[in-house]
Amino acid sequence: MNLQSFPRNIQFISIILIAGISLFALHGCGKNETLHEISVDDFSYSKNVEAALAELKKRGGLWELEKGHVSLTHTLASIYGKESKVKNLKEGKDIKINSAGIALKRIKPGTFTMGSPADEEFRKRSEFQKKVQLTKGFYIGVTEITVRQYLTVLGKGSVSTLFKREHLDSPINFISWDDANKFCKALSAIEGKTYRLPTEAEWEYACRAGSTGPFSFEGEGDGDCLKAKAPCYARESAWYDEDNPLTDGFAYPVALKKPNAWGLYDMHGNVAEFVLDVLTLKPTENDLVDPIGKLDSKTKRARGGRFRDSIVNCRSASRGHSLGPSSEGLGVGFRVVLEE
Repeated sequence: MNLQSFPRNIQFISIILIAGISLFALHGCGKNETLHEISVDDFSYSKNVEAALAELKKRGGLWELEKGHVSLTHTLASIYGKESKVKNLKEGKDIKINSAGIALKRIKPGTFTMGSPADEEFRKRSEFQKKVQLTKGFYIGVTEITVRQYLTVLGKGSVSTLFKREHLDSPINFISWDDANKFCKALSAIEGKTYRLPTEAEWEYACRAGSTGPFSFEGEGDGDCLKAKAPCYARESAWYDEDNPLTDGFAYPVALKKPNAWGLYDMHGNVAEFVLDVLTLKPTENDLVDPIGKLDSKTKRARGGRFRDSIVNCRSASRGHSLGPSSEGLGVGFRVVLEE
């Protein structure tokens, strides 16, 4: 079609229509690539907790957990009133903060030993040790994805009514592997960058942060958590069943406990974290380079353990929980990777 054969006013209208159609095609029919406004008023439990927190502050400060509280809401408020260690995190050489408020830490390429040694207490046969080399750096979430961040990207209609009872700065949980991937795709569209779940190798590399023992926080205190079956120094770095004052299925706000050596929070406990693949370690394999396991497995894996799990299941090498791709797991969430 030659537009020059039409009158000027028709030419102008045609150009506008063509441009509009092109933009519509570029962005996709019905595709939402904008962030959503989220208010605490939309979540009655968060609103109640905020009110309880304000009440506690009027009374001269937060009560200690062991002294007891008038209600679960006040218990939550006391926990949530603690200062998040990422609240004042700033962008820098190795830190990015994206438009959804997700802080990401750059992890350098490197080599580590994946799995657990034969003499590690409570190890399982699936934890064969293998030397793994990761040749590419990546950015990984400093924290697990929170309810606030999840809803900011996908909108309020993206979760069940269960999350009316969750605090906005707790990690999103009771979602599926498919849900986590949907979030990554939506965030990628918004940011124009590639976000995804970490591979199993990337997750364990980031979790260990250079450590070689059962936990990344090994050596922070006396005693051996696994042999003694006691909380010992794990209380400072992980939410798990023996350090869980809440009894009805709540995850805890992110970044209230100590991070690992690379500045990542809640790698042990709080919520188990979905990974991209299912990697099978075999004793006959050679060393692995940038390994990616099965992507089409009928079961998906979540690493790191949950707030309701034994500390044994929160070990760095523990292969975690297995769920179907569309199965929702209580205490199962995720953190994201941003590809360089």
